[in-house]
Amino acid sequence: MAAKREDCVLVTDDDDRIAGIFTAKDLAFRVVGAGLKAGSVTIADIMTKNPLCARTDTSATDALDLMVRKGFRHLPVMDENQDISGVLDITKCFYDAMEKLERAYSSSRKLYDALEGVQSELGTSQPQQIIQYVEALRSKMSGPTLESVLTGMPPLP
Repeated sequence: MAAKREDCVLVTDDDDRIAGIFTAKDLAFRVVGAGLKAGSVTIADIMTKNPLCARTDTSATDALDLMVRKGFRHLPVMDENQDISGVLDITKCFYDAMEKLERAYSSSRKLYDALEGVQSELGTSQPQQIIQYVEALRSKMSGPTLESVLTGMPPLP
């Protein structure tokens, strides 16, 4: 695993079906944490047997939800013929999601700036409801703050 810079290895049976998954976490907790010598155990002894798998037609959101709920970082993915397609890594998924959010934020920032210009042109001579509406739009477009992510509560106006 170290030579290939991989965090996990899928273990297959004689029919090339997934029999288990062996991760760096398995090594850390089931060997090192248990005080065992690495040479005294086999991967079959410490791997996660019969791991949950996703199908290639599973939505990314459902796969991530499963990984978060079950507390694992790697999810084997299989096609409709039960052949291995790959392994989904939760870290890569989160990085990809963050990149998409950053691109969306960049796009919405232009609209946010335009709304700011509209609001300054409106000034205080417009009805309060319009001003509040524009402010609410700008607030929603600015994206979540870390406080709102951590607490689950929207930021105060």
